[in-house]
Amino acid sequence: MSRRPSPCTCWLSFLLLILLACGAVRSEAAQRATIEEAFVTNSQTDLLLFFRLQGAMSPEMEKGILNGIPLTFAFFVELHEHQGAESVQVASRSFSHTLHFETLKEVFNVDFSEHGVKEAAYSDLAAALAAMLQVHDLSVARLGLLKPGLRYTVKMRAQLAKQRLPDKFKNVMTFLKIWDFETKWHAVDFRMPP
Repeated sequence: MSRRPSPCTCWLSFLLLILLACGAVRSEAAQRATIEEAFVTNSQTDLLLFFRLQGAMSPEMEKGILNGIPLTFAFFVELHEHQGAESVQVASRSFSHTLHFETLKEVFNVDFSEHGVKEAAYSDLAAALAAMLQVHDLSVARLGLLKPGLRYTVKMRAQLAKQRLPDKFKNVMTFLKIWDFETKWHAVDFRMPP
């Protein structure tokens, strides 16, 4: 004769299944977000970095944006100098891109902190997301800081930034934490000409 599981056991099994599913979704989102199309170039005075964040958005995040929840991606950049086996960090930058929807004006605004106080307005979500996920003309370091003939590495990563929201968004953000992500470091190597 088999015994039926108790209601408590069923609830615990159900909760465990939910937690495992959330963990799988979160790890899938973390594995999906990557840095793409990264390259360095220079102006007359600065080392400039360009890259794009790929796979960072989910349909739930887009719905949150359309409901007035601001979304912020934090970016981290490091410049390392290599001398033989030694590697020394010589510069670093951190900045953010924030997307928010003004429901009354039906305009998507993106704030780019790396260029000072710069905000751009977009009429549709696709254009706003494309702008938010790109980094261009980022000054990593002055060229005078770099030594001719040495090898350098620029590393970059991105993550969904934690932010303080009004109480009315608490339940939504608890759900969006499932989509929390942090990319792996992406590296671009180059050598300064002698």
